[in-house]
Amino acid sequence: VAWQIVQRALELHPSLQGLSLFEDIALWWVGRAARTAGHYETAREFYERSGVVAKANGSRYMQTASAMSISLTYGLTGRLDEAAALLGKSLPLARGLLGTNPATPQFFLSAAEVARLQGDHRQARAYVDEGRSWCTREDQAWLRHMLTHQEALVTRDEGDLEKALVLLSEVEDVDELQLSRAGVQLRLGRPGVALESLQKAVAEPERLRHHHAVQATDNAAIAFSLLDKPRLAALLMGAVDNERETTGLALPPPDRELRQTAVRRAQARLGDEWDLEVTAGRSLSLDEAIEVARGEIASMQARDELNTCGRAFAVAVSDTHRHPEAPDRSQVFRATE
Repeated sequence: VAWQIVQRALELHPSLQGLSLFEDIALWWVGRAARTAGHYETAREFYERSGVVAKANGSRYMQTASAMSISLTYGLTGRLDEAAALLGKSLPLARGLLGTNPATPQFFLSAAEVARLQGDHRQARAYVDEGRSWCTREDQAWLRHMLTHQEALVTRDEGDLEKALVLLSEVEDVDELQLSRAGVQLRLGRPGVALESLQKAVAEPERLRHHHAVQATDNAAIAFSLLDKPRLAALLMGAVDNERETTGLALPPPDRELRQTAVRRAQARLGDEWDLEVTAGRSLSLDEAIEVARGEIASMQARDELNTCGRAFAVAVSDTHRHPEAPDRSQVFRATE
């Protein structure tokens, strides 16, 4: 539909027909719209077309932007080796553009994300630092926040959860901020607090990117499992599994252990009924699953359960993820209030 709109615009304004220089940008935005909506293969195709046109036009920036976007799309769909290979070809071109466009450092965000998903934390940090070294202008504040957010995710995956919270407290204007906070809180064994963050993250579900909506629903399922709500957890997991299979979206490697822990916990409580609940969940659309999660969180808030449920669970696991050099937790909580 988005591409039909672009084509119609060219028909209505024949003067644009000769300006093929704009086509690479239009194709890239169609790819971006497709990825946001969860049409990952379509997104990859339009990004590739954008790159071909950009190369023909001599636009190194759009050629690099298209390659980086394909790499991220590969990362989202679990094709990490292909993502890394494409990055290896594209980064030299990206470095050649540094200083020519204030948005160029965002290419290192893409590189850091792929490295993080591969578990190469050292390389991910190097990319964050490289991107940050080129973010000195006032109009690059948004990039500095995004780089700090990426650093927080790397720190979380390394196991220093308290430091990750501190870094997230320094971030502003990043769409997935509340979702990232929830991920840290789940790892800290604080499912009630995680649900509070998730409620904020899905306050306007129509504005969520597809992969963020899936992650938010999955994190809610994990939280419900930890709060001994196994039926609800299984229902939402069924919906998430179906959505991933349908769209090709992968479960991020850093989330696998947390997810499997929640699955085993819910399975142990439901026994033979686990499969029935998961099957029922697979019939839900993603939007329906989000509404189920939002409704339960709202009910728990009304009963003042989010701050009380799971407290014993949190105490039991609070020291299992502690980093030897992590700051005192009371200081972290004051920093994030």
